[in-house]
Amino acid sequence: MNNEELNYYLQCSRIRSVRHKKRMHRKHFEKKLIQLFFEYRNLSKQISNLGYEKLDPPVQRGWKRFFVLRKDVSQSDDALFFQKLLDKINTIQYSSKKEFKVKRRKFGKKIYEEREQNLQRLFPDSYAKKEFTDREKKYFYPTLEHDLYGKRLIWVYRFLEPWRFELKIEPNIIYRAKIKDFNLIKRLDEIYQYLEWNDLYPIQCRLMNGSYQDSVRYCFGDLEKYRNPFRNKRLVDILSEYETEDLTDTINKKPSPDEGFFILITYAEIFYAVFRLNRIERIKMINTNGSK
Repeated sequence: MNNEELNYYLQCSRIRSVRHKKRMHRKHFEKKLIQLFFEYRNLSKQISNLGYEKLDPPVQRGWKRFFVLRKDVSQSDDALFFQKLLDKINTIQYSSKKEFKVKRRKFGKKIYEEREQNLQRLFPDSYAKKEFTDREKKYFYPTLEHDLYGKRLIWVYRFLEPWRFELKIEPNIIYRAKIKDFNLIKRLDEIYQYLEWNDLYPIQCRLMNGSYQDSVRYCFGDLEKYRNPFRNKRLVDILSEYETEDLTDTINKKPSPDEGFFILITYAEIFYAVFRLNRIERIKMINTNGSK
C-alpha cells in the first residue's frame, strides 16, 4: 500500500489526525466554559430570587453609622430642604464594634484609628440621575480626584457644606434574613473555585465578550496615553476648532507627547484633502478649456 492509498484509507475510515484531535479537544473545552458561564448566571439568579423570611424576634447584628442633621440646622427654617438633600447623598457604615475603629500599624506597633466616613462623591452620570433642583445644585462643586486605583484623575461633585451634618451611631437591627439553598451555593462555589484556581476567567471573557482586555477597558476606560483626542470627530469640526486660533499660536504651539502623534496624522489628512481639491479644480479647468 503506497502513501496515496494510505491517505485515502485514513480519510475514508475517519481516523482523526493529531491536529484534528487537538482542535476538537480545544472546542470541547471552550464549550464547557460557555456552559459554566450560563450555569453560573442561572444559579446566581436562582439564589437571588429565593426571597426573605421574617425573624421573630429581630436580631441585632453590630452597629451602623450614618449622617443626620445637626441640632441647630434641624431647628432652622431650611431643615426640610437639607433633610431631602441629605437623603440623596447619605452614606451608611457597619461595624461589629460601636467605636468604629480600624487596626493599623504605625512604626511596627498596632494602633486603632477611627474609620473615616464622608458624604457621597457623585460622578457626573450619578449627579445627573439624582435630579437636583437649582437650589440644591448650588451646594455642590466639581473637583478632580483620583479614582479607586489611583491611576487617573476623574471629575466628581462634592457637597459644599458638610458641617451641616453629624454622625450618629445606632444598633443595626435585622428584621428579616435571606433564604438559603445550600445545594445551589455549593454548586456555585464549585464553579467559582474551578475558574479561579485554574485561571480560566480570561479565556471565558474572551469567549463571551470578545477579549479580556475589552471587558476591562469597558469598565475602566482607556489609559490616558492611549486616548485619541480626535476620535469620533469629523475633519470639518477639527478644522473649525483650529481656525479660531491665531496662526502664530498654532505654529508655536507645542503639543503634548500624547497628542503629538495624533496631530501629525490629522495634519497629514488635511494636506491630502487640500491636495485632492486642488487636483480636482485643475482637471475641471483643463476640461473647460479643452471644450472651448
